[in-house]
Parts: sequence; structure tokens; C-alpha cells
Amino acid sequence: MKPTRSNGVLELKQHRELKRLRFFGAVMALAGLGLLIYGGLSLIGIYSREQHMVVLEIGLSPEKGQLWVNCVTGASLMLIGIALRLKAGSDSQKTPEQRG
Repeated sequence: MKPTRSNGVLELKQHRELKRLRFFGAVMALAGLGLLIYGGLSLIGIYSREQHMVVLEIGLSPEKGQLWVNCVTGASLMLIGIALRLKAGSDSQKTPEQRG
């Protein structure tokens, strides 16, 4: 619901806050997606390298660890951004009486 003059100043402030939350959620989701793609593609490149049995590492190297952290951080940011957008979207559909 778009605010009108009859809805009052409070309704306009709530509408602006919801728009701000939606924008922030979209930015977080895009940043998370970027980190997830960067980390994932780099990990695919590392794990698909052909290596001899003598050279194979056991455990995580610092490089692999950092890329796994990028993937997990990216996924977390993306989920938080999506949750923010969903929450703002559901709040924008509520009437002022339901918002309390």
C-alpha cells in the first residue's frame, strides 16, 4: 500500500523504513551471492586440479579454508538478505492496526 496524505506522517515513515529494509536486504543478498559464486568457482578450480598422489594434501590449506569461509559467509549473507526482504514484504501488506 502506497502512503497517501490521509494516511499520515507515521504511515509515511513506516513505508520509508520498509523500503529501506527491502533495499538493504537486496544489497546483502547480492553481496552474499557474489561471495558464494567467487568462493565456489575458486574451490571448483582447486579441487578439479590434477595432482599426483605424492602432492595431495590432507586437510585444509589456508587457501582452501579461506575459500570455504567465503562460500559459507556468502550463503549466510544471501539468506539474511532474502529473509529481510520477505519480512519487509509481509510487513508492507499488513494494515496499520495489524502492525500495532
